[in-house]
Formats: sequence, C-alpha cells, structure tokens
Amino acid sequence: MFQLLPVTEPDLSSMVELWYDAFDDPINRRLYPDTSGARAWLEDYHRASLQSPDQHYLKVTTDHSTGSTSPLVAFVKWDFNTTSPGHHFPPRHVDFDQIFCDTFFGGLDQARRTIMGSRPHYYLDALITHPEYRRQGAASMLIQWGCKRADQDGIPIWVDSSQEGARIYQRFGFRDVSVLGVTPTGAMSMLRDPVGGDAA
Repeated sequence: MFQLLPVTEPDLSSMVELWYDAFDDPINRRLYPDTSGARAWLEDYHRASLQSPDQHYLKVTTDHSTGSTSPLVAFVKWDFNTTSPGHHFPPRHVDFDQIFCDTFFGGLDQARRTIMGSRPHYYLDALITHPEYRRQGAASMLIQWGCKRADQDGIPIWVDSSQEGARIYQRFGFRDVSVLGVTPTGAMSMLRDPVGGDAA
C-alpha cells in the first residue's frame, strides 16, 4: 500500500500543507503560525535543507486515495550531521513569535547538550504523518529506515517528541531522557542507543 521514496523539490508545497494539517495543536500553532508568510518561510527552510548532504528527507506515498487531498502520506527529516546536529533556522518571518520560538527550541537544544555533550549522534528532526493515515505503519517505515542506518553506524539517535507521539518512538527503543526544568512543557527529550554495531 505504501511506498518509501526520497523527497524532491516538487514535494515541498505538499509537505508544508501536510505540516499544518498534522500539527494543529496550540503549541505548534504558536511555533508555526498559519499565515502565508510563515508557510513560505517553512517551504524555503526545507528547500535549503534539502540541498544539504547531511539532511535526508524521505516520504511515504500511496496510490490509493481515502479522501486525502494529497498523495503525500508522511515525511521525515533525518539529520546525520554528527558534529553539529539540531536546529539551525534562518531568520524567521515576522509572523513568528520570535521570543517563544527561541525559548522553546533553545530549551530542546539545551536538554540535548546536557545529555549528549559532545557525543556524536543522529537527530530525527521532523516526522509528520497525515491525520488520515496515522497508525497505519507509515511513520514506522520512516523511523525504521533511520534506526537501521544508526545501528549499522553504531550511532545513537536523539528525537524531540511530543507527549502524544512518544509511544511510537518507545516501540523502536527510544527512552525518555527529559531534563527537568529544561525540556519545554509539552515536549519529551528521547534517546535511542544503537543495537549492535560499534557504538560511538
């Protein structure tokens, strides 16, 4: 039913549409306001990241429509830059709440630095599934792909999860390592050690 494919530039507008369809909770709406300016910024951000050899985007598609307006079922952004993984945003559009974004993402990055220090790791930067296709295996395909590479390379994986999304990561061996007073409210810092291979 599903196909796992690399993301290409023509996918970007559908990715942004999916982002806003999937992330409609209050925190994400404050982090990513639903305005034309914010949407354009997000598309430009992913376009630039797509050109980086360390950033790997994959998508899940299906040819069978269940009422979705887009063939894009899910996508993931994996960051394999082990020397400086994490959030590297360009200047945000004026529609963003700059202080809230800096505080929230700064807390996520501080928690990761507190736990990982200089230890090399991969970063699962973003995982988005269309609401109509949740719990059907699409997200698992995207997580499994990165876990397999991390296991082969002997590298741990870090992910900043929502409270609601933590369960699927736990199934793949991620554990909660949130730092009290540092990891932002509503988020969960999670770490997965490699299985087999030579751990970094």
